[in-house]
Amino acid sequence: MKEQTKASWTAGLFAFVRNVAAFVTAAGIIWVAGQNILGPAVDAWLRDFVAPLQAQIEDNAEAIQEDRAARRQEARITQDLRDAMASIAATQSKMAETLSGAVNRLSDLEEVRKKRADPVMRFAANRSAHFIGNGPAGGVVEVTWSVFKMRDDCGRPTVELYFRNGGGRVHRFRNASAIDAEGRGIGLPANPMERQSITYTVEIPGNDGVMPGRAYGWNRVSYRACPHIPPETSPEVPFLILPPADP
Repeated sequence: MKEQTKASWTAGLFAFVRNVAAFVTAAGIIWVAGQNILGPAVDAWLRDFVAPLQAQIEDNAEAIQEDRAARRQEARITQDLRDAMASIAATQSKMAETLSGAVNRLSDLEEVRKKRADPVMRFAANRSAHFIGNGPAGGVVEVTWSVFKMRDDCGRPTVELYFRNGGGRVHRFRNASAIDAEGRGIGLPANPMERQSITYTVEIPGNDGVMPGRAYGWNRVSYRACPHIPPETSPEVPFLILPPADP
């Protein structure tokens, strides 16, 4: 009985092994057949599915690279602009500093000029170097002044022409031809070593009590641009105030 049972179990085990082997063999055959039949289709499907994704990935990568390049270019341009603005600001600052220094130097020079006590001009000491023509009250006479001009940085002179008549009264000459309405005369060029002369006409007033006889005239010159410099006064120059002409 035991031997019969053992033989039966052994026969069943062999049958199970044969079935498993047959199944494995059949599965292998089916897999190989499936690979041979469906493999190309699956590969094609995978290629069709993956190819657009790969192209999109490549396009995105290229776009990212272009964006990075654009950002780097933008950063360089921004930095160049910042450098240019900084350079302009530095140049403007330097120009402002230079201009301020120039203005300060000019101001200092102006102060030095104003403080200089050197005379602008001097009249010739010998009164014979000057001339006032003779004429009646109300008449026009010629005058000549001889000067030495030392400086030309104080502008045009202010000229005041006076005379003392025979009665001792002081009068002012009128209508000097070389003096404008503000009392400013002609500015001569600076030449300290050479005596210069200027000649023009003046009018002897005729209705201010001017009396005929010996008179003395002089010229008083000052410079408004250099008020710290004392006026220069010429020697008194003799001339004759003639009697009125007979009617």
